[in-house]
Amino acid sequence: MTATQEILVNNFLRSFTDIFTLKDAVKIFDAIGIHCSERECEKLLIQNPLVFALKNHQFITRAGTFSHEVFSIKPTAREVEKGVVVIGSRCMPFIDSNILTSALEFRIEGQLVPKKAALFSSDFAIDAYQLYGEEYAPQFIASDPANESLHLEERDYLLPAQVYMTGLDVDFLSTNFGFEKGDRLLCCIDDWSEGHLNMMVLHEHQWLFTNNEVTEERINWFNNLEKLMLESFDQNGPCGSIEEQFANVFCQNLSSLCISSCGSIEEFLTYHNRKVAFESFGVESRLWRKGEEIPAVGKWNKIDLSAVKKSSGRRGEGRPFAYETPPYVLDLFIRDMLFRRSENLNDIVALYYPKEYKPEPREERDLLLHLKSRNTIIKKTYNWFKDQPWGHVRRQTLELYTRVNYLLLQIDKAGDVLEYLPQHEIIVLSQIYSNLLKMLQWICDEVYEYCSMDNALDTVEGMKWNFEEIEGSIKKGLRDCQLKKFKVY
Repeated sequence: MTATQEILVNNFLRSFTDIFTLKDAVKIFDAIGIHCSERECEKLLIQNPLVFALKNHQFITRAGTFSHEVFSIKPTAREVEKGVVVIGSRCMPFIDSNILTSALEFRIEGQLVPKKAALFSSDFAIDAYQLYGEEYAPQFIASDPANESLHLEERDYLLPAQVYMTGLDVDFLSTNFGFEKGDRLLCCIDDWSEGHLNMMVLHEHQWLFTNNEVTEERINWFNNLEKLMLESFDQNGPCGSIEEQFANVFCQNLSSLCISSCGSIEEFLTYHNRKVAFESFGVESRLWRKGEEIPAVGKWNKIDLSAVKKSSGRRGEGRPFAYETPPYVLDLFIRDMLFRRSENLNDIVALYYPKEYKPEPREERDLLLHLKSRNTIIKKTYNWFKDQPWGHVRRQTLELYTRVNYLLLQIDKAGDVLEYLPQHEIIVLSQIYSNLLKMLQWICDEVYEYCSMDNALDTVEGMKWNFEEIEGSIKKGLRDCQLKKFKVY
C-alpha cells in the first residue's frame, strides 16, 4: 500500500459513519487502487484500530460508532473555583484519542465555548489523564499549549508542583447557561474526525443530596458498567490500552450506556465501583479486577495461541514464526549496512541472527535474496550525509530488536508454554517488542520532528534495561518447562 493509498483509506475510515459489509470495503479499496481479496480486506480491517468488527462480516468505524452518542462530564468543585473545566481523558472512548484534548471544540446551543487555562496541582493533572495511563499522563500534560515552556526532558520527565491546564471557561457557562457547582455537562460527538462536540448543562445542583428517578437510574448505570467491564475482562482481556478496553465495552452496549441519565467514567472509577481498579500490566497500566494480577494468557487469547502453535513450530515449512520480520525492519538493516559504508549483505545476516542461533541454509539463502533485491532499490536513493544524525539510534534499536526477536523465537520453539512462563515478564516482553516495532517504523518514516535524538536514545536505553530485567526470568521459565518435559506439538 502506497502512502497516498494509506491516506485515502484513513480518510475513509475516519469519516464514514454507516455500517458497511466486507464486499463494500473491497469495492471502496479497489476504487483507490488497492486490489485485494475479501480475506485480505477482512484482515486489513480487523487490524485497523479505527474499525469495529460486527456480525456477518459487517463493520463500523469509530466515527460511526460514537457520533451523536451521549456521555457526561461532572466538573469538580476545584474546577469551578478555578473557572476551568478540564477535559483530560473524560471524553474517552468517544473521541479520537490522537487529538489533543486542548484542541477539542465544544459548542452549546450553537455557540463555541471559549477556552481558558489555570494552574492546578500536578496530582490533579495526572488524575485528569488517568485513562491514558498514569505512565503517559506527563506527556499529555506537557503537550497542553499552556505548558509550552515546560520541557520534561530537562526535568528528567518529572512534573513541577503545579502545571497549567486548558479547559472550558466556567464563567461563560455560568453567565450564559446558568451553570453552577454540582451541575453536569451532557456531551455528544458532532464531528469525530475533527474533534467537534455539542454539549448542554444538566442543572443538578439543586438535588445533589436527594434521591429521585434520575439518581436511581444513574446508580443502575454505574452498576451496569461494572458488570460489563468484568465481563469484558474475560472476553477481551487487558487489550492494547485502557482506551481500547472502554471502546469495546461502549461499542457493544451503546443502548444501555449512552443514555441521558448516564454517569461519567471518572465518577465510576472514583466513587461507584468496588471490583475494578488500575492494575500494573508490564510497564503500563490497565483496568482489571481489583487486587488481581493481570495474566498474559486467558480465555481471550487461548484460541489465538493455539493457532500460532499449529502454524509456527514447523521448521520445514518456511521461516520460524518469530522471524517473520516486517519488510520495513529489513529495510532498516540495509540502511544500517550502508550507513557503516559496507555493501556486504553478510554483515546484515550477522546482526539479524544472534550468535546463539544457527539459521538453516534455506532460511539464510531466502533472507539474502530478499536483502539483495531491496538493497538494489534502497541504495539508489540513500543519502549517507542526511543519515548521520540518526544512524546511531537506528543501530542501537536494531541490536535490541535482534535480542528481543531471538527470545521470542525461543518461546515459540518451546511450544504451548506461555501460560507456564512468568506472566509479568511475558507482558513486558510483548510491550517491548511492540514499542520497538513502533519506533522502527517511526525511524523508517523519518518522522524525527516529534522527538529529539537524545530522547530517542533514552527510550532505547530504557527498553534495553527493561529487557535485561526480564530476560533471565523468562529463560529460566523456559528451562523449567523443558525439564518438566511438556509435550510439544
